[in-house]
Amino acid sequence: MLKFLLQLLGEGGHGRPKPESPPDQSHADDNLDYFVDIAMGRENAPTRSKHIDKYFELMEKMNAAIKGRQYQDAKELVHESLRILPMFCAAWQQEDRKLLNPGEELEPFGLTVPALLQGGTVLALMGDRPGLELMANVIANTAELASYEGTAKEHMADMELFGRIEKCVADEPGVLQREMKGRVSAQDGRRVATLIGYLEKAERIRREREGKTYRLYPADTCGRSA
Repeated sequence: MLKFLLQLLGEGGHGRPKPESPPDQSHADDNLDYFVDIAMGRENAPTRSKHIDKYFELMEKMNAAIKGRQYQDAKELVHESLRILPMFCAAWQQEDRKLLNPGEELEPFGLTVPALLQGGTVLALMGDRPGLELMANVIANTAELASYEGTAKEHMADMELFGRIEKCVADEPGVLQREMKGRVSAQDGRRVATLIGYLEKAERIRREREGKTYRLYPADTCGRSA
């Protein structure tokens, strides 16, 4: 079962491609259900590390909290997962070593880590700078997470972008979503749209359809439909 999980989750060992660039967060939110379903496996081998089981348990809870828009709960679960992440990585690599054939060398850790992807977006949404600093420290001090270098910095940028989006909407209720990329001086319009979606789910802004785009309003205003 473990070898099957390694293959499906993108582990870079034993003849499988190893990651050559940092994970892309742009579509990470779409893959969390799949990751949790596969990684949990509904199997608890008695020899598997308690850190592995605990981490997957936390990811399942984090996924449920995000889907339920319980972002404060999700934030706390991210913090808890970050605290055990180094032990999880070490335990996962130890399990990987058991699969080595004679003469094979262990290749770099290449498992997708939702705590650093979706979890980082949650921390950014909640304005949790200490949590993102903890994430940066965990990454910097965990050799297996070298491919995630810069991830916390990206989430810091998202946190600032969340703030600029909210300020723009507060200053100009009814601003068009298609104009937001320029209004907040962002490079990636798709990322702006993703963050607007998070703000709407968190009930911090509202959207009203306007042709092929939306008008954006603070959540506590009535908008044009009043």
